[in-house]
Amino acid sequence: MTPIFLLGVSNLFASFQSAQTINQWVQNLEELDRFEAEIEQDLEKWLPLKSLSNEGNKPLMNLILKELQENVGEKTVMIHPNVEQKMSLQNPICAYKLIWRLKVLLEDILLRKSGQRSDILAGNVNLIRKFVLLSWENGLLDVNSSIENILMLQLIYDWDSEQISNGWISFQTKCSLNSLNCLEIATHAMNTKQHTFAITWLELAKRKALEDKHASIPFIEFALASAIGNHNKELDSTSATFLDDRFFSRKLRAHVPQDHKRVRRLQNIQLENNGGKRQKLYEKINYIGLCSGQNYQTEDEKSNLFCWLEFKLHPGLAIGPTKIELLARNPDILQIYEFIGDKETKKLALRSKQPTSATQNLSAIRRIEELFGLSFSAEALYFQSYPFGKYFLPGKDFMQPVLPGTVQELQLATLMIHLNDVGEENGGDTVFPYSGTTARPVKGSAVLWFNRLSDGNSDKNVVHGVCPIIFGNKLVAKFSIPFDKRLISGTCSLKQSERFQIPVNNMYFQRPKLPPPVVPKRQKPPMQGFKDKILKYSYITPSGLTDNYDILACLDDFEQSTKKIVKNLTDLPINDLQAVRKVALNPLAIYKVIGRFRNYYLPWTIGIPEPGNRLKTKLQSLLDKMYIVSGGPVRDDHEKALLVIANIQFIYDLEVKDVAAGLIDGFDARVTLNAKDSYLIGQKAILKERFTTGIAWLEFALHLVETKNDNSMVAEDVYNELVSAEIQHGEEHPKNRIVDYNFFVKPLSQTSDHSQRITHRSLYDQDLKKDCNIKKHYDNKLWQVCAGKIEQCGYLSRRHFSTFL
Repeated sequence: MTPIFLLGVSNLFASFQSAQTINQWVQNLEELDRFEAEIEQDLEKWLPLKSLSNEGNKPLMNLILKELQENVGEKTVMIHPNVEQKMSLQNPICAYKLIWRLKVLLEDILLRKSGQRSDILAGNVNLIRKFVLLSWENGLLDVNSSIENILMLQLIYDWDSEQISNGWISFQTKCSLNSLNCLEIATHAMNTKQHTFAITWLELAKRKALEDKHASIPFIEFALASAIGNHNKELDSTSATFLDDRFFSRKLRAHVPQDHKRVRRLQNIQLENNGGKRQKLYEKINYIGLCSGQNYQTEDEKSNLFCWLEFKLHPGLAIGPTKIELLARNPDILQIYEFIGDKETKKLALRSKQPTSATQNLSAIRRIEELFGLSFSAEALYFQSYPFGKYFLPGKDFMQPVLPGTVQELQLATLMIHLNDVGEENGGDTVFPYSGTTARPVKGSAVLWFNRLSDGNSDKNVVHGVCPIIFGNKLVAKFSIPFDKRLISGTCSLKQSERFQIPVNNMYFQRPKLPPPVVPKRQKPPMQGFKDKILKYSYITPSGLTDNYDILACLDDFEQSTKKIVKNLTDLPINDLQAVRKVALNPLAIYKVIGRFRNYYLPWTIGIPEPGNRLKTKLQSLLDKMYIVSGGPVRDDHEKALLVIANIQFIYDLEVKDVAAGLIDGFDARVTLNAKDSYLIGQKAILKERFTTGIAWLEFALHLVETKNDNSMVAEDVYNELVSAEIQHGEEHPKNRIVDYNFFVKPLSQTSDHSQRITHRSLYDQDLKKDCNIKKHYDNKLWQVCAGKIEQCGYLSRRHFSTFL
């Protein structure tokens, strides 16, 4: 083998070509598969195990040999008319394994000694030379591209890494991934800063390495620690936005195995909170949600949708009407079923491989001309192919505003014909993020939408995307319907910037209004004893509380706090200052009062009136007369009320559970705190870097949620806040040169057992017990005096007694 040939192969692995056309990607896989089939017969001679340059490669080469033998005899499937292809070339996992196997084989050749390399290449020089030249020209061994396909499918469809590694996509395949494959995928994710995928695939690589022994476990652990560190660092940076799909919702703990399974990805949280909003900011979120099977149309929008049999667009339809489904209104998006038959779809599919062939005589063009009264040229037709893993993000097709003299070049509408069936669960939907709907790729059907308004400007609400293909290939033919300048310059009934409509059997329906870009927020957990509480307060109104969760929650909060203190409200004088003092001087009660003002009274006062809600209307009218918003309380008042409770618990060294139960150093406050209250106190304490106090309150909030059936908070949210607090404590701990009362002695990562956690304050307490006159820990002395735990030292007491005598 010549040095130039070896250099060419070496460079092949150093600089893979990733810029490939979609059709070239399929052709590359076919080339690789043919090459693998040719070398399989001579594989045992080609790879004698006794001559391996690295004896540690024996298990790996045996694995590759086994996979090669299984792949050669694999069954084929029809992908185009008269075209068969192996199933391994139709799904992303098997395609990646094909590329990976040949890449490892050629790398092994380069690592051998020159004599061994000559023996292997004997009789196969021309074959390998041809393969290397093809690889150099087309980037056949572009592993990164195949990995990116897998990660994109995982991102959109929220697949589990372990399921993918076991060969599951939308169905079970015969291809699986070993620890080396998982490590390679994780490495690519790290290089592209896809932090969530890097961490999950490294965790999986570590588990698989314990079984198959292919990858180095110490190397994986080092990479995992690095990946978690990068994730946590960038999560704190300003570049990490709340819509970023690369991050988890909180920092991860490197010392806790599988910590990523206790936290959610930011993308999933955004799908819940913002999916369906019709702004540019949420375009990608809507795209992901629609590809995952969501429908973001409102009930009013859905009520305007229907199917019909069209028989008046053309005389021929009177005998055989066409079924049309209205997918969206204003703008109109239609799907025409059985637009062309099987014979015509086959013709178009064959012509997709010969784009320069004549198209004027196609029946599809004649059908469009008959239905819509338009004529097309050969340039109006073009084809698009989407193999597995390929996609089209929305916004790429957005057109520029109309310019003078360019009317003839504008595209009025698009007609997209599906030339094959992809399958119900194999993706490939065409999604419209601003209309909240999708069009399934049904063979022979056509999707029609208008790209322009009546004045020629683009309509952003028809921006579309294509979901990634999971298995197989999606082939479509698109017709670009030209814009007629008479629509702008001529006299017609169209208003400026008006949308075009499709008539239903020559009838136009009233255009519905666009929905407001608002969707309901995450549903709150139901209150305990919801029905009983409705009956209790039913004297207010016979009905209405069932639709006013917030009013019911406010009444319940009032009864559990203020009413317990002042007791009988009916006999209470209006100006009873004693009753006011009972509430105002009670730290738990005043916190509850401020909370009701901030959470209920203020939103009701400044909120938009609800004409159909009689109870809420009366309440808002009453608040307008009695409540002056400018008089407070403000947010700072609520935060101070939280810190007052935290300070009392800390200074008097009280148990969190006692304070939450209303017992403050022997005094019964008659007010209890639930999980949400404990969570807010802990959260506020952490923000003030009072870590020991904040962590104690968060741990108690989690205890209430998990063991006391307290549904005021979601356990996952509390747990994530607690973990974030522990991580922040560890990060801030080394920065404090002066010992701080608000820290534990050791980072919590080193003391997982709660009984072994020691605070600096407890150590100072021990010092004061030994010598109450010690000239340090003055703050702690003050707190001990306030709590009644320190009296005057013995010699001071004796001196005062002798002075008295």
